[in-house]
Amino acid sequence: MKNKQLEILETAAVLFSKGGIKKTSVEIISRQCGISKKTFYTYYSDKEAVIKDIVENALSRTEKYASTLSETSSDAACDLIRFFKFIQNNIAVFTPVFISDLFKFYPAVNDCIREYRSKKFLPFFMENIKRGVQEGCYRKSVDGKLTGELYFRQIDLTLEDDSLTALEKFTVLSYINSFFLHGIVNGFGVKQLYSDGNQKCSIKF
Repeated sequence: MKNKQLEILETAAVLFSKGGIKKTSVEIISRQCGISKKTFYTYYSDKEAVIKDIVENALSRTEKYASTLSETSSDAACDLIRFFKFIQNNIAVFTPVFISDLFKFYPAVNDCIREYRSKKFLPFFMENIKRGVQEGCYRKSVDGKLTGELYFRQIDLTLEDDSLTALEKFTVLSYINSFFLHGIVNGFGVKQLYSDGNQKCSIKF
């Protein structure tokens, strides 16, 4: 990606997260970047193309991170902790006003999020649960699909709540992550979480 295109993308993401998508025009984005609208249109055909890039980049980063987890961690619980932390630390752009406008005015981009979730992230969650059960650290009764769907729904509700400050949202996400993790592990799994060998995967979100 060209430097100017990246600048447009990053600038637009900040503007969208603060003022919403609808109220942030191409003119505002261009002015903030110190370029003309004509220059903007050499990189993007319209505002929706920028929004699509922002969302797809965020989703792609998450997918790439999740796909490498099993190569760098020793167990399922460690994988899940890292996945939770990554989501928690990389969703700043998805503010209530951004999400609200996305749902209302850009259904195609919103559909992309749902597709990634159902085809990429939910399967990761389900596979992690399966692995954790096989390793003996997750409860056998855990339904991976249902647990994953509940987790992502809680994330949605938190992101959509415009009564929460950024700090409060971060705190709520930390609690959700900890809550789900402790609901999945069994007695042996709890011991693993707090063992010296798993300090690199500290459960302090």
